[in-house]
Amino acid sequence: MFSRHFFSVIKISFFIFVVSACAGTSSQQSETIKPKPMENTNTEPKKIKVLDTFTIELKSRGSLGLQLAFRTDKDGIVAVTRLPADSNSQERISPGDPLKVIFEIKALKPGTVNITFFETQPWNKDFQEIIKKEIELEVVE
Repeated sequence: MFSRHFFSVIKISFFIFVVSACAGTSSQQSETIKPKPMENTNTEPKKIKVLDTFTIELKSRGSLGLQLAFRTDKDGIVAVTRLPADSNSQERISPGDPLKVIFEIKALKPGTVNITFFETQPWNKDFQEIIKKEIELEVVE
């Protein structure tokens, strides 16, 4: 009887030890692992003519659950479209791998507009956006 109770206590103690060790290890790892910097964070001035288009390629961390989005400070000057991903270029994707995202920007009318590309988690209201690229675009006739 004593030995059965003794081994049960040992098993429970060992289980608590393992769980505590794993919890301590994961919190230490999350503090020491730093996110990889994305190399395309910058501001770029650009000038194009009405009806001209250009594309911009950015690296996204969509495989980590981040969504790459954009916003403009003025409506109607440009049209920004996210182009479909090329499935052949990214056959094997692992969690954490950067994903290539291409946006097409078409000038609609003269004016100046700022376009900001950023990563976010729309479902997480407390998430601070990560600015990827800003374009100060002047559209001329």
